[in-house]
Amino acid sequence: MKKQRKYIVKRVFSFALAITMVLGMAALPSFAAVTAVYSEGRDAAHPAEAAITKVFRMPVGTPTPASKFTFTFEKAGMNTDNPNDPGDVIDDSAAAKNGMADIPPVSVMFAAGEEPSGSAGGTFVDGDTKTVVKQTANFLDGIPSGAWGNKVGVYKYTVSEYLSPADFLNTSYITMLDSAKEGCVFSEAKYDVSVWVDEEIQGTTVVYYPKYIVVQINKDYIDEYYEGSDGGEKINPTPGGNNKTPVTTIEDGFSHVIFTNKYWKTDGGGTDKPGDSAMTVEKLVRGLGSIPSTKFDFTVKVTQSGAIPETQTYHAMVFNKDGADVTDKAGVSLGTKGTIEFVSGIARTGIKLSDQDRLVFVDLHIGSDVEVFDAGMQYYTASYTSSFSQTPNMVYTGIKDDGFGFPNATDKGPHYTAAGANVNKATFVNSRAGATPTGVNVDNLPYIVFLCVVFICFAGYMIYRYRKNFDFDAE
Repeated sequence: MKKQRKYIVKRVFSFALAITMVLGMAALPSFAAVTAVYSEGRDAAHPAEAAITKVFRMPVGTPTPASKFTFTFEKAGMNTDNPNDPGDVIDDSAAAKNGMADIPPVSVMFAAGEEPSGSAGGTFVDGDTKTVVKQTANFLDGIPSGAWGNKVGVYKYTVSEYLSPADFLNTSYITMLDSAKEGCVFSEAKYDVSVWVDEEIQGTTVVYYPKYIVVQINKDYIDEYYEGSDGGEKINPTPGGNNKTPVTTIEDGFSHVIFTNKYWKTDGGGTDKPGDSAMTVEKLVRGLGSIPSTKFDFTVKVTQSGAIPETQTYHAMVFNKDGADVTDKAGVSLGTKGTIEFVSGIARTGIKLSDQDRLVFVDLHIGSDVEVFDAGMQYYTASYTSSFSQTPNMVYTGIKDDGFGFPNATDKGPHYTAAGANVNKATFVNSRAGATPTGVNVDNLPYIVFLCVVFICFAGYMIYRYRKNFDFDAE
């Protein structure tokens, strides 16, 4: 009789647990356009599942570095105030934690250069940022019934990204070959995980399994993906997220338990090796009657990718056709390194370049957006070719006597730099067509010829009058 009464009490508790979850979850708030749901299992053979999503952001065009991201679970304790409410009253005693299942670490890995797609993950490009995404396996997979030693109840955990220099084999890492030119940020987020364990009677055996899994944003450790959150919002931990196809957003195809990491890389050899250019703007002056020593004014702006957290300052030098450093003759103030400094998003004007001069960026992040404008000069037509134009290496030509550069109506951009030394180059040509070596513009030649004819006729007339008057006086 006592056994039967105990069985009835357990079934009533399980029923109340399910009813409370159904009613409670229906009223959960939503956040960042993500439906606030939970993962639900049908029975012991089909328990609730949950996964973690790694969002790895970097400037567009940046090769994905080889990396591994590991997530570990810490026991917080058992909910004790009301089994039907994942509230704040937690039994975190050693005895309570000893009865909790150990959730093993889970990981995702990216190979060098990997841009996953399909069942392997996803790659998303939004403006100046590339995001590669992968999802862990179900982190409750393989946990046996007996591991839930506290039996029916709400088991509380926190999950975070594992960083431990002393544990090289298991820790999260991003492979960086040159720390002076590479940077990264690991997620400091934590999520609160509630596993609602229920029981199922299988003959004479009681089996325990995760009936519901609820994950909440920890208010003290909010991932940047949920920037603006106050914490406490419930998010969908289900593998596959909203399970929409095609997958056009992260929420469509991945768990909403998101940890965001960033990585960026600088190209260029610095002032020690300016020959390894991150980007070069070259000036050529051509055409009959052109003057190679003429200085043309340039305006240049570089803007870093939004994936890089702090405002950057970049450095450039100017070299002439002989390879001599003529930065101090570029007509602008120099920084402490003797270079032209470019603060991200702020244009530098009045940079003077003559024939075969090169403005060389000795450091620039991959994926930077570049804008260049040649002010031009009277009698010259400006044109350019660029490796990062909308049509790479196409000749874009302006109107005579007008300045020209990019972006423009034809080559709208944005113009993102790609990875590699001496890969990014824009060549501006100022051509003086229809000019003579003396500087006479052939476009005006008909008028000059006409004036010369008039002058000759006038001179002939004056000579004729002079001679006629001389002959008259002689008589």
